[in-house]
Amino acid sequence: MPLKSLSFAAAGVLTLSSLFSSPLPAFAKTDKPLVLEEFFKGHTVGRGAFDSEIAGVHRPLTAYMIGSWNPKTFVFTLREDIRYDDGEREKAVWVFQKTGEGRYVGQRSGVKGLVQVTTTGGAIRFSYVMDVPTGSGTTALRFADTLTRTGSNTVRNTSEVTKLGFPVGTVDITFTR
Repeated sequence: MPLKSLSFAAAGVLTLSSLFSSPLPAFAKTDKPLVLEEFFKGHTVGRGAFDSEIAGVHRPLTAYMIGSWNPKTFVFTLREDIRYDDGEREKAVWVFQKTGEGRYVGQRSGVKGLVQVTTTGGAIRFSYVMDVPTGSGTTALRFADTLTRTGSNTVRNTSEVTKLGFPVGTVDITFTR
C-alpha cells in the first residue's frame, strides 16, 4: 500500500475515540511541565520521519510550526508547514479550544470529528482518524500521538499509525524551540 502523503499530527499533533494506553516514553530530567500553548507558541521546528515497513516507505520530513494563543478565548491555533524530503509539501491548521486544566478539544481539516487532547504525567496524548492521500485515492488512518518533553527546549512526538486496528507505520518527530 504506497502512501503518497502523510500528516503527523502534532501535532502533530492533534481524539475521535479513546486515548491509547501504551507506556509513555522516558522523560528527560526537567521540571518543566509540557503545556501545549506554552511550548508550541511562536516558532517551532520539527524533524523526523514517517516509516512503514509494510509499505516499504521511509519519508523524512521537516515541520515548521507557528502557534498563537488567545488567553481571552482559550484558543490555541497551530499552523503547520510540512516539507517532505521528496519535495512534497502539506499545510494545515489545528485549532484547539482549552476546556480545562490539561484538556483541549481540537480540529483540523482532513481529521474526522473533534479530537480530545489530554495532558497526563507530563505528556500530551491524543488519537484521531484522518483521510490520507494514497496513490489510488485516500484511506482513513488512525494516529495515536504522544508528545513528551525530552529537554527544556525539545519535545518528541511519537505516533502509532493503524488501519482498522492493524499497524501501518510510525511517525517520530523531535520539535525544538
